[in-house]
Amino acid sequence: MRFLLCFSASFLFVPFTHAQFITVLNVPPDPNIGDNGSIGSNTKLNLFDGGRIGESFEAGVPFGFSMNVEINISGGMVGDGFDANGGSTVNVSAGMIGRSFRANGGSTVNISGGVVGDAFRANGGSTVNISGGSVGHGFSSFFSEVNISGGSIGRSGEALEGSTVNISGGSTGVEFNAYDRSTVNVSGGYLGGSFNAFPGSTTNISGGRVGQNFRAIDTAVVNVTGGVVEDGFTSSGDRTLVVLSGGSVGDNFRTGGTFRVYGGEYRLNGQPIPGLSTLGDTMNLTLPELSVFSGTLADGTPFVFSQFESDSIDRGVLTLEVTALPDIIDAPLVLPGDSAPLGIRDGQHLRIEQGGRLGDHFNAGMGSTVTMTGGEVGYNFEALGATVTISGGLIGDHFDAFGGSTVNISGGSVGRDFNAFRDSIVNISGGEIGNGLDANRGSVVNISGGSFGSIDADQDSQVNLFGIRFVVDGVDIQETLEPYMPFTINDRGVPFVALLSDGSEFSLNLADTEFDPRATLTVSLVRPGDTNADGLVNVDDLNDVRNAFGSIGPNDGTLTGDAVPWNGIVDIDDLNAVRNNFGAGVQQAVPEPSFTAMALIGIGMFPLLGGGRRR
Repeated sequence: MRFLLCFSASFLFVPFTHAQFITVLNVPPDPNIGDNGSIGSNTKLNLFDGGRIGESFEAGVPFGFSMNVEINISGGMVGDGFDANGGSTVNVSAGMIGRSFRANGGSTVNISGGVVGDAFRANGGSTVNISGGSVGHGFSSFFSEVNISGGSIGRSGEALEGSTVNISGGSTGVEFNAYDRSTVNVSGGYLGGSFNAFPGSTTNISGGRVGQNFRAIDTAVVNVTGGVVEDGFTSSGDRTLVVLSGGSVGDNFRTGGTFRVYGGEYRLNGQPIPGLSTLGDTMNLTLPELSVFSGTLADGTPFVFSQFESDSIDRGVLTLEVTALPDIIDAPLVLPGDSAPLGIRDGQHLRIEQGGRLGDHFNAGMGSTVTMTGGEVGYNFEALGATVTISGGLIGDHFDAFGGSTVNISGGSVGRDFNAFRDSIVNISGGEIGNGLDANRGSVVNISGGSFGSIDADQDSQVNLFGIRFVVDGVDIQETLEPYMPFTINDRGVPFVALLSDGSEFSLNLADTEFDPRATLTVSLVRPGDTNADGLVNVDDLNDVRNAFGSIGPNDGTLTGDAVPWNGIVDIDDLNAVRNNFGAGVQQAVPEPSFTAMALIGIGMFPLLGGGRRR
């Protein structure tokens, strides 16, 4: 039998104004409330640490409407089957609520902390505001409004018919489903992976982050104006509509139905698409096989779609429209300091320094420049027609260099699965490269230093190595090489090791499965102690070191006075390299070094000599 602590108010007679209470219960010190308890109108219940409310508790009249019913949970425990009925307000800041908590029509539930168990349901006409705490698995809303600005929602959330779910912060777990006539608005926070937009639903993404494997199914509508959509977005069915005008999307993007893009600067394989130069121009476009489709969205974020990244846009579904683009900011963006963008465009320069951070799926568009001396860049950094220079910091996995890009790496660390695509150039003179560096068809990768995991080279790619020593199948080929003259290695299926120009050891698996026989591999011998790439070590190199002593710059051989092996600093190590190799090189007549030169080497600068090369 249900225990009623106070009477419910009549719709025809309301003797007390809002927020006046006849009864205030504080548990503890008031006794715990057992199973099947309830409170009615003009009653406030405060639950503190150590207090307990039993199972199947009713806040307000079931299937009716009460007035001035308030429950504040700042500790303690509420059992399973708690119902917040019409006219009640439940505020949860701490403590625990069991399974099957229901917010019924006309109730308001505010969750800023604590733990709410599985199967929490927001029923028709209720309002639920979640700004903190955690809600368990199986959360659902039905003809209700749910506002999530913080906290976390467990897996298997559902926006059922007639509900609106607004996500501006916090996070939802995997497998969130939006059903017919529901609307999900994402402006912040994190919407977990495996989101399913079922037929008749609408999903609007203007910010935040949407996890992997988003699915839009026949008659669903998805509008992306901002934020980040991770890998594996798929729309299926002839009547699905996906509209993209801003934000950033990951790889493995697949669309059927109708796909509309709003923006400009549209290109196909790096070339402008004719007929799309004036505001309002539209075009239906079918992408050729193995093409790269790029442009800038209406919010100013560059994008790239390519089958090389498992993107697939069905024939006849893509419509492009030219819209106004934001003005380009000429001043360099600096991180930390400025707000981290989702991408940069032609003429823009981004500097990432120690403490700076870019998120996942950043896009460096055509004509942009990124300079990184420290900090961190997340997963799936994409560069198209951009210049990227990395001397420090950390780049996440799956860095993509598309056509027209030049990537210079002299330090820092790049994660796994670094892809160089057709018409890109990658110069690596230092730093650390993770497993899976892939020189795809038509790309050029130049390596003179650094440390590496595995390297793959596809047909028609070119990998050029610069070093001090090369050993192929156990044979040192140094004596057969002319300094700075590329020599092609045609051997496959044999061991290959080298000492690169920066003095680091390097090995390559020449198995056919990793290094295609139709890929080009060249080696170029550099001369230890040589500062000017003339193949000789003589007084010119000595003068270079003397005149540039103390200089700091790139470690790719372009810094005057930096002798092989290069380290980007002109210091005592370079002087020692010149001294120890003086006279090396072949020419018709090698002049004897002058007395002055010998004095500089042997006497004048002798106090500077000593110590090994810094690493």
